[in-house]
Amino acid sequence: MYINYLYEMPVSLEHRQTGFTVLAWEITETEDFFQERITYRSNARNANKIRQEMASRYLLELMHPSFPFQQLERSDSGKLVLPDSIIDFSLTHTTEFAAAIMSPDLKVGIDIEKIDERVLKVGRKFLNQHEINWLLKLDLDSRVKFTT
Repeated sequence: MYINYLYEMPVSLEHRQTGFTVLAWEITETEDFFQERITYRSNARNANKIRQEMASRYLLELMHPSFPFQQLERSDSGKLVLPDSIIDFSLTHTTEFAAAIMSPDLKVGIDIEKIDERVLKVGRKFLNQHEINWLLKLDLDSRVKFTT
């Protein structure tokens, strides 16, 4: 795992390429850490969910200083967007990790998932028939890993 200590927390992954940036890290900070650094405030009721939401939004701030959180809206599909902006971004988080991708040029998306058999229940939502047929030839552990 790549750890970058240029930030205030250990960034597990930093990938900058022409057209987009991806940041991810293990969430070890407290809610106070984020409240001191960004204006976003979570409406979640669960303390873990609050830290996850704030961690993913803090990544936006690292990629785009003074990120306009006050302009965020939810699209019909539930994705957070900046209306009338060229910036596209996507956020994801689990209990342990947060990640974000941002681009001024491309439509982007990101998702972090634990490797778990539950993914087999939803695989048909994002796999094409060729991929499903290929996965069916594998043993259970490999199917779970590659579907994730």
